[in-house]
Amino acid sequence: MKQSKSRKKKSATVNPEILPVANLDSLLKWKALQLIVLGHKIFVCMFALKEYSNFPSDLAVYRHIYESSKTNQENTVTLIATKCADLNINTLQECFNYVEENIKKSKIYERQSLEFLNLSCWILGVHSYEKDIQEKDMIKFVHLEQILRNISCEAIGYWTAKLEEMKHGKNNAHKRTEKKEERKTKLREWMRTMKPKDYRLRAQKEFDITERTVLNWIQEIRSEKPPVLRKNSEFT
Repeated sequence: MKQSKSRKKKSATVNPEILPVANLDSLLKWKALQLIVLGHKIFVCMFALKEYSNFPSDLAVYRHIYESSKTNQENTVTLIATKCADLNINTLQECFNYVEENIKKSKIYERQSLEFLNLSCWILGVHSYEKDIQEKDMIKFVHLEQILRNISCEAIGYWTAKLEEMKHGKNNAHKRTEKKEERKTKLREWMRTMKPKDYRLRAQKEFDITERTVLNWIQEIRSEKPPVLRKNSEFT
C-alpha cells in the first residue's frame, strides 16, 4: 500500500527542464492572445453598460474579432492596434510598468476601472504577442497576466450583476414615468370640465399624492400648451 502511494506521488512530479522551449513560447503567445480577447470583451462590456444591453459571451467576442478582421473597413484588430499605439509604449518593460500602475488603481466596483483593465489587457497582450519574450521577462509576464486576468474576470462578474440592477432601476423609472403620464392625462381631462379647486382635490384623493405634486403637474401641463392658450388658463 505504501509502495503504491510512493509511485503515485513520484509520477505526479514534473521536471520543467524536459518541457520543450517551443511549447513554452507557444503557451506564452496563446496567453497573450487570450489577453487581447479579454481586453476586447471588457471594451464591448463598457458599451453594453451604456446601452443597457447584455454582455457578450466569450464565443461572441471571438467571432466578432474573427469576422471583423476579414473586412476591409476599420476592424477590431485595427482598433486595438490604434489604441495601443496611442499609449506610446515602446518596450516590454514600459508595458509592465503601465500594467502594474493600472492594476494598483483598479477597483472592480468603479466603472472607470474597466477602461484601465481594457487597455492593460490589450497593451500587454499585443506587446507580448508581437515580440519574443526573453527568459528574464517570462516570469514577470506570467505573473502580471495572472493578476490582470483575475481582476478583469472579477470586474466583468461584478458589472454583469450590476447591469441587471441598472436594468431593473431603469424599468422601474420607466414604469413610474408611464404611471405619471397616465395620471396627467386624466388630470388634463378634469381641467377641461371641472373647476380648479375640484380637480385639484380629486387628483390628490384619487392619485394619493400631495397638493404640491398636483400643482407641479398642473404647471407641467400648462407649460405644454401653446403660448396663445396659456393666458386663458387661470392658476388659482
